[in-house]
Amino acid sequence: MAPGRRRRTAAAARIFTATQAGDLKRVRNLQKLMLGSRANALLSVRRVTELNAGRNTAGVDGRVVLAGWEKAEMAAWLQRDTATWRPRPVKRVFIPKSNGKRRGLGIPVIADRALQALTVNALEPEWEARFESHRMGFGQAVAVRTRCKRFL
Repeated sequence: MAPGRRRRTAAAARIFTATQAGDLKRVRNLQKLMLGSRANALLSVRRVTELNAGRNTAGVDGRVVLAGWEKAEMAAWLQRDTATWRPRPVKRVFIPKSNGKRRGLGIPVIADRALQALTVNALEPEWEARFESHRMGFGQAVAVRTRCKRFL
């Protein structure tokens, strides 16, 4: 599978179908289950440390997770020790724009990025199901050729 494409997990598929069925209690329970899931923690760490273009960029803590044991440690932390976590400040870097000016770019620490990925994995299937009919063919892992066929 290409790095940009995402495979839907079984839990995400269950959230998607529960949302389409209108069973919000089941959706919330599945999302809570997914937030504590080991598979979701591993997927989030992989997304942040291997697939993301900014994986080698450290935040204010100077930490970059590259070794396998660091990834396993972060996944274990995501799964059980995030209740007391407070978001860290972002590292501010200014990058040049095409008109000669510079724009600010905030780089969060790796732990914040992993927590955000964990949360997105749990919330995204619900919103994909809600807005599926309105997305006009522009979704994740949809080829340009497929998009064009839908509207031409």
